Amino acid sequence: MWASHEYPKPNNEMNFRDYLALFPSVPTVKLKEYFPDMKPHDISNFIKNNPHSEEYKNRGSVNGLTKTNIDLTAKNIKNHLRNFFKEELNISDKDFENGLNSEQVKKISQFRLSTNYSSSKKLGWISERYLSDEDNNLRKEKGYTLFYMYLKKFYPGEQLLNLSKFHAYYFYNTRAIKTNMNELLEAVKIYYVNHSSKFKCIRQFLEIKYLKDPESLSKINQDLWNYYRRSWRLGGSVKQEKWINTSEITSFGLNANMIKQSVEKYLNDLALGNDIDKSKRVYLLKNYKSQTRCKKVKLQYSNILHELLEIQECNIDIGTKHFEPWSTSKFLTIYPQFSRQCIGCGDIRSVDLHHINERSTNPESTYDENNVIPICSHVHNMITRKTYEYDKYLEAKETFNQKNDKSMMIEWIKLAHEVPSD
Repeated sequence: MWASHEYPKPNNEMNFRDYLALFPSVPTVKLKEYFPDMKPHDISNFIKNNPHSEEYKNRGSVNGLTKTNIDLTAKNIKNHLRNFFKEELNISDKDFENGLNSEQVKKISQFRLSTNYSSSKKLGWISERYLSDEDNNLRKEKGYTLFYMYLKKFYPGEQLLNLSKFHAYYFYNTRAIKTNMNELLEAVKIYYVNHSSKFKCIRQFLEIKYLKDPESLSKINQDLWNYYRRSWRLGGSVKQEKWINTSEITSFGLNANMIKQSVEKYLNDLALGNDIDKSKRVYLLKNYKSQTRCKKVKLQYSNILHELLEIQECNIDIGTKHFEPWSTSKFLTIYPQFSRQCIGCGDIRSVDLHHINERSTNPESTYDENNVIPICSHVHNMITRKTYEYDKYLEAKETFNQKNDKSMMIEWIKLAHEVPSD
């Protein structure tokens, strides 16, 4: 705090301009205390129009911060941030040194440097003023938040942020329009490997599996991303939780607008690239478009992001048909003579096309005519819900896979028709 004798109380005849001309280094907070009717822009206008504006560049702050003493200011900023984390977020030096857990990382990520929050008023001094020109240029170029830059530069520092598995994109108010696909993929990767509850569960299982294996780390990472490759596309239903939990990702700052902006810029860059880039763009647009009820076509931005993460981490060529989304109309276009009659009862009403070998585990058989059979929807539900003699259905499936014989499968379906539907 500034000593009272440094900036004595003005007399009644003085205005803020007189005082500022007399004490060029007086902090704004002090001026507001002495001249409550003064508006914030009055100071900037006075300095801007003053021929000696250079003398006002090192105006001090009530928080003990000044550009005239860089070392002291850095020390004070560190103390202010340390106290803020301890008092407002209950996070200490020791917590940072041990590496924060995911809930603590999320708590910091969700904090917004805004006067709308009472706790953030303690950080009201944070501005471009105490960052170097290099840091400010980087922040503007990348769209990083002031809060992140202060944490990276002053407290807890870049090393401890990395130890706690942070990324610059985890901070709210990151400028979405400045986001970059490579950085976003890195942020999502860090999220899944270190903070996703689903990934943590799989990793713990794999650590037990490879407990005594000297190459356990590489095998765990390989299995982890193979698991991701095979599972992330599985959609949700009433009884099945979606693999991609958008709200969980968003809670770490990776918001929908950030994903949208990055994907659109990436697709635009591909359009301007070579033939391989253009073919990548065609592939992504073809596989990740959907139609709304109003018949408007929209891109599935989150799915494109996850596809690109799979390609990056699993070393997959984007041109490889490792997965094709299912489309009944596309299947019937390929096989126009395919019968739509249920193989169990011959009915053509309410008939579904069922994959004997599931698409999730056998994507190469998605459009294999021999792997698809027409069955009534209520029998299809029995298979999905495993409600009717499912062990016998699995036997019929095994017979089909070994002998390419569907007779046992057809017999099971006929018996399933005799069971009253719900």
